[in-house]
Amino acid sequence: MVERHNSTQRPGGSLQNPHYKEVLSIMNKEDIEDATRAFLAKRLENNPGTTLEFFSENAVVHFPGSEDASAIASTVRTRAALEALIEHLFSTWRWDAVHIESLFLGKNSSVVRYRLEATHLPSGQALSTESMDEFHFDETGQISTLIEFVDTAKAAELEALAQ
Repeated sequence: MVERHNSTQRPGGSLQNPHYKEVLSIMNKEDIEDATRAFLAKRLENNPGTTLEFFSENAVVHFPGSEDASAIASTVRTRAALEALIEHLFSTWRWDAVHIESLFLGKNSSVVRYRLEATHLPSGQALSTESMDEFHFDETGQISTLIEFVDTAKAAELEALAQ
């Protein structure tokens, strides 16, 4: 990531702030959109190996929510933990369709809101839900951070049914 340090100005003002960093965009908006759409398309193949190829070695993946209430709510920060998470998700959920409702592009980042049709494999129950992912890409175009907002309550409910 390229950063420009600016100790005399920040957006919207002239306050001095030595900690302000402006992140310069490495990827153009078309590349960001292509990478986001390619990840979602590849995720639909339900193949852990090809999905993992989209992540940088030091990627962080975060599913917000209460870890006490849902096993899906978690944060992983190592490659081994990411591989274990992906294996678990793919053995538990089959993605059947993704319908993108909105896609916002930023500096080396995107936010996509979509309707997900999936099957909870242990229970066999189909699910249609809204989801939102926030992607951050590194200078090579790989995912460095993914924050995925999902219905953790519904996931916990389906996990309980399967037991």
